[in-house]
Amino acid sequence: MAASKTLQSKLWWHAIPAAAKLPTQQSHCIAFTPRAMATISAQKSEWLVILPDQKGAWKRRLELRPQHLDDLSKYPSDFWLWGGPFLQEPPKSNEPLKALGSSLLAWGRSKDEVLAELRKDIYTTNEVWDWEKVQIFPFKSTLRKPM
Repeated sequence: MAASKTLQSKLWWHAIPAAAKLPTQQSHCIAFTPRAMATISAQKSEWLVILPDQKGAWKRRLELRPQHLDDLSKYPSDFWLWGGPFLQEPPKSNEPLKALGSSLLAWGRSKDEVLAELRKDIYTTNEVWDWEKVQIFPFKSTLRKPM
């Protein structure tokens, strides 16, 4: 019976795949691979965001604009790639802009991350942007020129 147990103990070792028999030091390399892949999926991307204004929000937008612009510095330094109002008609000199909402290109790891940042904005907390109509799309710039 002792010989039978010795034979069984030797056979189980051969049934284990070779990769599972690697020394502990090499096993750490195998464990690292999934983490490297997770890092790749967490890379930042561009996000095109369209934030329409609520009906009747024009006056609030104008009142809050100076604070909104000052608060842009509170975002992560690489968050804003460009942004501004989208308009009802092209701007006319000596006339106020007829903004319908805001559009922007943000840099973030996910749609949820970008939207979470924008939910902190004074235009959100003071009900300028209509969150029922917000649209966000993954985006890839092909061309960008300096202003």
